[in-house]
Amino acid sequence: MTPGFIRWGLVGFLLGLAFMFTQCGKPFATKGDLIYSVDGVGVVSPIAGGTAESSLSAFQQTVYPLTRSHCVSCHGGSQTPLHASSDPAVAHNAVLQKVNFTDPSNSRMVRKLRDESHHCWTSCSQSAQIMQDAIAEWTSRMTTVNTDPPGGTNDYNLVTGQSQTVAQERQLVTAGAFLMTSSAGTAMYSTPFVYNSTISPGFIEAPNDGSNQTFSSTDPAAGQATFAMSSMANRTGGALWGLVQAAANNDDSFFIKMNNGNLIQWNIPDTNGKFQWVRVPNNYNVNAGNNVVTVREREDGTKIAMLLWTQDQNFVPTGAGTAGEIKLTFPLSTLLGGVSGVSLEVKLNDYDSYSYKLTSLRLNNTSGRMIYVKNIRLMLNGHYSPQNANYTYVDQTVPNGGANLNPGSMIVLKEKGEAVDKLSFAFEILEVR
Repeated sequence: MTPGFIRWGLVGFLLGLAFMFTQCGKPFATKGDLIYSVDGVGVVSPIAGGTAESSLSAFQQTVYPLTRSHCVSCHGGSQTPLHASSDPAVAHNAVLQKVNFTDPSNSRMVRKLRDESHHCWTSCSQSAQIMQDAIAEWTSRMTTVNTDPPGGTNDYNLVTGQSQTVAQERQLVTAGAFLMTSSAGTAMYSTPFVYNSTISPGFIEAPNDGSNQTFSSTDPAAGQATFAMSSMANRTGGALWGLVQAAANNDDSFFIKMNNGNLIQWNIPDTNGKFQWVRVPNNYNVNAGNNVVTVREREDGTKIAMLLWTQDQNFVPTGAGTAGEIKLTFPLSTLLGGVSGVSLEVKLNDYDSYSYKLTSLRLNNTSGRMIYVKNIRLMLNGHYSPQNANYTYVDQTVPNGGANLNPGSMIVLKEKGEAVDKLSFAFEILEVR
């Protein structure tokens, strides 16, 4: 047997062995449980989880709003996987192999945020948890039949009346002004910009290192942040405001632009160590659909917490991040058998273009009685979604004078938009003690 024959025989053996362990061969592997099929219109579905139709519908209500809000600049069309595509079916199919329906915490979409700090929109641990919860909810929605009775109370008999639409409620506190807001917590940013959530409101800044570095509008070393805003229609001649903090001289300016406009220098007056609303020079138009405001670093140490656009030239925002905030109040006298002076209260703000942020859940009580409340469910347009479960842990006896029921916040995906969405609440137990 010649040396050449032995050499080529060994090469052939190694190639065959390599093939056995490739993705094509896998002779010793077992099949995973994430199996996919394509329906007649090209929508891929996980067979183990549900039909193509139920999976796409659930995806559009859970993960898709997150990718469209936070990933569209790259994964909307210029970079694969296209899980933020404007076509929901394309985005759905692209993201399927990045999720693990059996163990959402092990999904690639979650690990990219948690382990690789990939374009987190809040703290990376919080962003990863939001994505993990959305994937879990996706799984639940496509595999669980909605058993809500008419009205969506899930057998809860104690249900408040509905609020007005979010848009109508907002008009009551903004004198009818149309507002769009976007917070730093949902913006995408690049270094040296950082997001600071240790104080309220959370803000973006380039940390002030004392160098008094001043950048030009085109300097690649400057930090950049993009804020998303969504409008249902084209609107012209609006005012753009920023909730900012600036010190005199060397820490008081950004560059800023709306959509494809030109960057302008935005000089901010000294805010005396507080966050204040300061108007950006010029007027700005917005387009129907998504709009992007770009903020670039000019001087380190200048802070920005929120942006607000309104078509009302006379509207002046007030409060540290509360512009457009709604305080919803639900009287509970009827549910308590006629006992007056008791109401449920919650504050609502835009979290981003696709979701609301609820805070400060409170039971007001001037009845002179003790009120016991347990397991409160937020109802959006008359239905309860398991992902909105923050308040189901309430189990409290509230004395005369009232009490806060939950100190945290809850992010709620917009269902039909502010012009349609209405809120109400259901109680497992609500009684006088």
